[in-house]
Amino acid sequence: MSIKEFLDSERNSFDSLLQDYDNMQPLYACPVLATNQFSYVYDSCPMFWDLDKGFFLKEDKIIPNVDLHGSDDLIPQLYLKSSSRFYNTYVEDKHIGMTYTFYSKLACHKIYQFFDEDGEGTHGIEPFSYKRMPSFFEDPNNLPDWLIEGMINEDNVIGMVCIEASVSKERIGVFSLLLNRPRKMERLHKFDLYEIFDYQKVYLESSYLKSYNTKILVWAFVHDLKKGTGLAKLQVIGDEENARNLHSYIRCNYERFTDEKKDECVLLYPDEYKKFTPSDEIYQRLVIDTVMSMATTIRRWGLGGSYAVAAITGDESVTNLMVTTIKKIDNNKKITLKLPCEYQFPLTIVLSFMNMMYGENIPIKAPLGFWLYYLLFEYRKRCSQEELPFINTLMVFTLRNNLSSFAKFFSVIKQKTFIEEIKTKGFFGTKVKTVSSDWISRDNNSCVFELIYYFSGNGETQWDKLSSEEQLFWSRRLDNEIEYEAILQQLQRDGQHTTMGIEKQREFYASQLYEAIKSEIDNNNFYMRDYN
Repeated sequence: MSIKEFLDSERNSFDSLLQDYDNMQPLYACPVLATNQFSYVYDSCPMFWDLDKGFFLKEDKIIPNVDLHGSDDLIPQLYLKSSSRFYNTYVEDKHIGMTYTFYSKLACHKIYQFFDEDGEGTHGIEPFSYKRMPSFFEDPNNLPDWLIEGMINEDNVIGMVCIEASVSKERIGVFSLLLNRPRKMERLHKFDLYEIFDYQKVYLESSYLKSYNTKILVWAFVHDLKKGTGLAKLQVIGDEENARNLHSYIRCNYERFTDEKKDECVLLYPDEYKKFTPSDEIYQRLVIDTVMSMATTIRRWGLGGSYAVAAITGDESVTNLMVTTIKKIDNNKKITLKLPCEYQFPLTIVLSFMNMMYGENIPIKAPLGFWLYYLLFEYRKRCSQEELPFINTLMVFTLRNNLSSFAKFFSVIKQKTFIEEIKTKGFFGTKVKTVSSDWISRDNNSCVFELIYYFSGNGETQWDKLSSEEQLFWSRRLDNEIEYEAILQQLQRDGQHTTMGIEKQREFYASQLYEAIKSEIDNNNFYMRDYN
């Protein structure tokens, strides 16, 4: 996406989990399962404020489709807490301890099948029970309107969410479908499907049964895994012998399972199957979701404003998200630096913010600076003329903010020889003269300043060339921190700053720095410790 597309975007970081969601259209909550005291969630979450009018999901905010009479501070902002193969969990800034778990498309499909196929413990649960009612009518092709309106097909389901909170030390939860049309519920079903009565017991010991958001996945995966076995129509979770038989079946057939089914086993028996199957496609999705959550948060206040919120006020929501993001990126460095073009600008914004935040932590800050130079140099080659001033500004700020690390890099880069062919026309034809030069004798800092001079266009701020949106996002204070005047003064004291052919030399060494960083990345030397 372009800079303008990013700044104007209202997309969510969890859009990849939703099915063909157009955020200009409202979504409608259809709660299915709930614990006691679920009214706290209803009162606190805008998803449930008007089930007929619905709500919108924009910029990681839950916006009710009702008139708030100017009370926009009631709209919760969501911050990614964790991302995983089957779901992402978010916290919000209005109610401490309230979490939102959005399920992946695959998880939604499995959960839908669990209910729709009358899985163990789901008999009679709305709205899925409505799909079994046509068999009670004489003419299944002539059904009453109330029944047709009550039935929900899978293509009506845009996503699924589990909302959890704590009230008086009691954990409460609501599991809800997110639909493309309103559907009123007559009654909610008790969340603990297998623990309605005191004498009932669950014969699985998975740690994922301890939380409401993952409990429902365990049920759905048991339903999926017992298909094709003699247990398909039997009770497994609430029957000790059948639970044991399912476990035995999985042990005997695990190696023949698809990767999808192997991943389901992790939630059923986490002590035995500890890791999900490797998948670069899934890893990329998790990186994108995490990066977009951080980028969406930064877009809310701009780069300068976000730095002030996180560094000065110490906002925990932002700093916690920052830690989550840096860990996700660090665990997936190669995938992160090769994200599709659509996500590369949001990634540069996130890395720029991180680079500012880790000001004195050089082992983290320096690699981020090198990655930024690599990404910005790539982006610069394909960006439009309108985008170039802002990209140049980010490039200059990156060099200035990581001066000591880039100076160390230049101790090697400046030894490369620049060769130029100079053509002169004479009476007897054109003569070609080869001229070689290098920056070996130059101070390392001056080499970096020459690149700042090159990218900024003669060492001048690009502020007046930025659009009003870009200026608001960037901030004058950050621009002033580059200290263009001081850089120009130092360069003017350097005799080589005005030598013949210096313009091409700057371009050459800017490219050499990019190639050197690219080579380190290609060789999996992501941290480049020699230059920290």
